[in-house]
Amino acid sequence: MKPLAILSGFTLAVICATQLLAQGQPDQITIEQHGADHAPFATIHMRNLHGGGGTYTYTFETPHGTVVVEHVITKNEPGGCCADTLSVVALPDGVLARPMFMEIQEGETGAVELFRWLGG
Repeated sequence: MKPLAILSGFTLAVICATQLLAQGQPDQITIEQHGADHAPFATIHMRNLHGGGGTYTYTFETPHGTVVVEHVITKNEPGGCCADTLSVVALPDGVLARPMFMEIQEGETGAVELFRWLGG
């Protein structure tokens, strides 16, 4: 009986991992680094894929420090319906994000650009 239990647990883990990838996490949120002296120096991209729902936090290392974003995936009815959101929740000193919050409709994409604050 024990080998069956291990196999069942392994099978369940594989099924859950497959479902997670099918919902688009973590590839719905990616970062593109442009270089420390470029403006913007990085862009965080979000794709709203049909998915199950949940709240996910992503931490990105950049040349100017750590950036943290929160992705809220709304559970969709058949055919899709609801926007997902992306919020910038933490920025290093001297860094600006534009925008700090956005809603992205089903099947759409959005981007948050990261800039160094040069004063003014």
